[in-house]
Amino acid sequence: MTKKETLSIINVLMSYYPDVFKGMSDEQTKTFIEIWHKSFEDVAYEEVQAAVMDFIQNSVDKWMPKIGQIKQIINNYRFADVPNEMEAFEILIKARRSYSIYDAKSIEAYNSLPDAIKRAVGGKAGFVSIGTLNTESTQYGVEKTNFMRVYKSELERAKQDANRPNWLRTALEEGIKKIDYLSVSEQPVGISDTSSYEEII
Repeated sequence: MTKKETLSIINVLMSYYPDVFKGMSDEQTKTFIEIWHKSFEDVAYEEVQAAVMDFIQNSVDKWMPKIGQIKQIINNYRFADVPNEMEAFEILIKARRSYSIYDAKSIEAYNSLPDAIKRAVGGKAGFVSIGTLNTESTQYGVEKTNFMRVYKSELERAKQDANRPNWLRTALEEGIKKIDYLSVSEQPVGISDTSSYEEII
């Protein structure tokens, strides 16, 4: 989303939640816009616009949406067709039992699986192993439970990662603890209470 498109979103928010912006200095407004832009610069304008309007139309809360709430709505749409843990397990078992472990196509079946399912089953070794278990056995139930737990965790991790803009993801991967544009030294004049500033975000 471009800076111009971000301003369009902010104008919508100002129209629906005018009280939030009352008394806000030019510097505070500038920082507010910059935060929204940096948070959504990797997201299509249409997605953000739809999520904001979705929040406005469905929320009875008088408070303006936080960035995290808008990203959650976007994720709800993006991940709508992603299988849940039970569905993922069924996909796994179907792929595993389509071919014998001695059939070369069993590897093709494994490779066709989504990455989250591959990780949850423990790679190729886990894929081969789970197909040899009796569905009535205790071990099968244990493996199924473990798979669904890990898969659910993988899905949550994927959603959290999707929430992060590329610049933040890179910063976290490199172990950077300080984000320059949010540093204390650059805090806008007039914002002395950091807790109220966080509420805006």
